Amino acid sequence: GVLASAAVEVEPSINPAVVGDTVILSLSPSTSIKSGSWAVGESQILTWLGEQQAVFPSHSGRASVNVLTGALTLSSVKVSDSGVYIVQGTDPQLKANTSITFNSSAVITCSVSSGSSLSFLWINGSSVVTAGDRVQLTDGNSTLTITNVTRYDQGPFKCHVFNPVSNETSDSVNFTITYGPDNMALTVNGQNTTSFSVGSNLTMLCSVQSNPPAQLQWAFRGELVNTLGPLWELFSVSKEQSGPYSCVAFNNHSNMNSTITTNILISNNTSLVEFNDTAVLMCSVSNGSPLSYGWMKGNSVIKAGGGVQFSDEDATLTITRVTRDDEGLFKCNVSNLLNQEVSLPVLLNVSYGPKMPTITGPKAAIPGDNVTLSCYASSNPSSSYIWFFNSTKVANTSEYVTPPLTSDMVGMYTCMAFNGITGKNSTAHTMIKVVGETWMAIFTLKRKKDAPMRTQTDSFGPAQHVYWMKNGQPLHDDNRTTFSMDNKTVTLDPIQYHDTGKYQCVAFNPVRNMTSPPYMLYVNFGPLTPVVKGPSYAEIGQEVNFDCYAKSVPPSHYSWWYNGSEVANTSVYKTSPLTLDMSGEYTCMAYNNITGKNSTSSQRLTVIAHAVGLHTQSKAALMMGLLALSVNVLFN
Repeated sequence: GVLASAAVEVEPSINPAVVGDTVILSLSPSTSIKSGSWAVGESQILTWLGEQQAVFPSHSGRASVNVLTGALTLSSVKVSDSGVYIVQGTDPQLKANTSITFNSSAVITCSVSSGSSLSFLWINGSSVVTAGDRVQLTDGNSTLTITNVTRYDQGPFKCHVFNPVSNETSDSVNFTITYGPDNMALTVNGQNTTSFSVGSNLTMLCSVQSNPPAQLQWAFRGELVNTLGPLWELFSVSKEQSGPYSCVAFNNHSNMNSTITTNILISNNTSLVEFNDTAVLMCSVSNGSPLSYGWMKGNSVIKAGGGVQFSDEDATLTITRVTRDDEGLFKCNVSNLLNQEVSLPVLLNVSYGPKMPTITGPKAAIPGDNVTLSCYASSNPSSSYIWFFNSTKVANTSEYVTPPLTSDMVGMYTCMAFNGITGKNSTAHTMIKVVGETWMAIFTLKRKKDAPMRTQTDSFGPAQHVYWMKNGQPLHDDNRTTFSMDNKTVTLDPIQYHDTGKYQCVAFNPVRNMTSPPYMLYVNFGPLTPVVKGPSYAEIGQEVNFDCYAKSVPPSHYSWWYNGSEVANTSVYKTSPLTLDMSGEYTCMAYNNITGKNSTSSQRLTVIAHAVGLHTQSKAALMMGLLALSVNVLFN
């Protein structure tokens, strides 16, 4: 045969392709190949010889070859099928490859049986879907396409269709998206530590994100064991069980796997009591003539000093009156001219405590409440707890929930923490006050004619403090605002119209606070000087509008006067067709029935005759004069 790899290329029918598609990988130019093989990366897909072909299990049912042309057909492709595809011919000899990517994509189409002038809106959960790098909206937004689908694209998706007269929303559509296994985590006894003493019970828990759920299997020192599922329990472990433990996750849909490993150290455990005991660690060898000994705690070299001493040519390490800082893994290094050895580690465990407990919980409550008190004391091993109420035992847990409180349950609550190894205990105390019955705050208003405005709150129950709010903001002292009667009374003197607003009082004690219902205070005032709008000049025969407004609470009533006579009783006055004798001063009076006050403002109107028979120049001169007069009046 002739080596033809330089002349042959692989051409995929689609690239990139979408998950689920069928892809054909053809050779170009077309070549007759009697025997050969296909592979993706290092994984074989199939081989063929003449008319016979053999498909490897990884692609069983999804791959076939055209025995005449060597073209490979892949069906129901997955994301994991992405890679470099290699064809190798043996008769004739050739080799070619191409890289193919398979992307997950989702397409949803929204259709309407009838209607016109339709608009489409897509919603994912509660968010509106907009076009972007991976999201396309086509066919007038009726088709939604998502490429490179991720686990966060599962939906639910809804289509909202509307036109100017109606709207409808479709049922929800969810995608089943395959992902993982990834984001693995492995914990031992629910802790971050991986060092345990001989005889401990270990519970290893493996978690992973995967859809469909991953199959989990455990391994020890790289070898699979007959333990499946997320949990592996070991009882009364020995030093020989130290080593790497792995959780292997496999997703049979994506055909992918993932592994997480933790290294567990199991050693002898020497348990001592803080400040009471002395630790003596001895290093020995079965044979040989050692020249020197060295000691390490973790990765740090131990030096003599303080409570640390070496003896027997450093073969013995003594720590007097151990503390919790001495806890850790100790190793001995032994060396001579020919060899060096490191001992198995010894875990030095120092028991201590308990320290004085810390109690958390409320200091006061109202009758009927259940109060939760929590107690914690630093201790190794963890403390046990007992709760007492006035010397009577009420609980043997770290958390104590009282029964519904009554007034006779005021008293001392005591937490005792004790450590069975050190034989020590420590106590702390707290008081709970029962502060009275349920109470509320009521806002009242007192006012007298020609006297300052006075507001007062009446609180039922043991309120320790009262403060005031206006329009949701705290009300503070100033030269018109004063508080008295333990803040239950606020006085506004003198009252002003901008004191209008929503007032509330807040009363509180250590247990709760209560806010009164809001009271809307309206301050009557005015009317202020009216503002009059209307022309200063008008021609004979015109009808003129005058408008009047005066700021006032409650709103003002109005009347219009001309030459001492009332001509209207509304805020707007429209004249009859003007005559020359209707020039003069027009006065608006605003009055407030509640305050009993009134205020006036006037507008002067000059009625002018038509300029009949004037030529253009004279009329312009007249108009210029009038304009000049008008400007003069405006600026006066």
